[in-house]
Amino acid sequence: MKRFIGLDVSTDGYGDISVSQKRYLEKVLHRFGMETCKPASTPFPSHAQHLRKRDYDPDHPDPEGDQTLYCEVVGSLNHAAVWTRPDIAYSISKLSRFLHDPSIVHVNAAKHLLRYIKGTLDLHLKFSGKGNQPPKLDSYADADYANDEDDRKSISGYCYFLFDNSSPVSYSSKSQSLVALSTMEAETTAMTDATKEGLWLRSLCYDLRLFGEHQPPTNIFMVNSDSESALKAIRNPVFHARTKHFDIRQHLYEMLCPAAVYLWISLKERRILRIYSQRV
Repeated sequence: MKRFIGLDVSTDGYGDISVSQKRYLEKVLHRFGMETCKPASTPFPSHAQHLRKRDYDPDHPDPEGDQTLYCEVVGSLNHAAVWTRPDIAYSISKLSRFLHDPSIVHVNAAKHLLRYIKGTLDLHLKFSGKGNQPPKLDSYADADYANDEDDRKSISGYCYFLFDNSSPVSYSSKSQSLVALSTMEAETTAMTDATKEGLWLRSLCYDLRLFGEHQPPTNIFMVNSDSESALKAIRNPVFHARTKHFDIRQHLYEMLCPAAVYLWISLKERRILRIYSQRV
């Protein structure tokens, strides 16, 4: 199989599987007249770090953007973000909030993302079959804190790996449903999202017999975080004023302790997380 629903699939002699959407993204660039544009090195321009809703100030209103064009660009790139391009997951999540009423600033940010795609057409996911390591679920979870200036909600991001030398098998970047009152709460919420995904992935892996024939699923999975305060709150869920307003999440961790292990990660590993929770 070389092509599947817009995905280009290839293998090599070592058993590695590469999945890309180069041809699909080339068609997207051609559709919007960006096939000869100047490539960009980042998904977001520096001046669009904090995108906000369109301002209707009578004195200095934001110019209206082309909503049809904007929705088509974001929708086309969302397909790639879901399947093969985790590097633009955060950007698509951010741009998708303004589909109902984009300004010219939002349209320019979407075009900048197309320029980034132009310069990174060859990026792909690679699932390696090398080595004798057994598969294991390892995840990295992170969150920014109140960076959305419209509602002050934080962004949760996580990714899951089955092998150390392979691409992620699951990833997400999305706005949290609550307004976190501290960085610890934002990080805890991100780890909650990652843990729930991990439980589902673990069951899926057992259904596919990736962990052998043992049933029911008993293997633990790792949730790595760079937040020492969130890890301390999880390991020692003391009922006090800083945590009682989201105590339900603490009970979730208590139930999941046999299934998940929460670890502190190094500074080098934090670079993985920033792709999903912050502007690159």
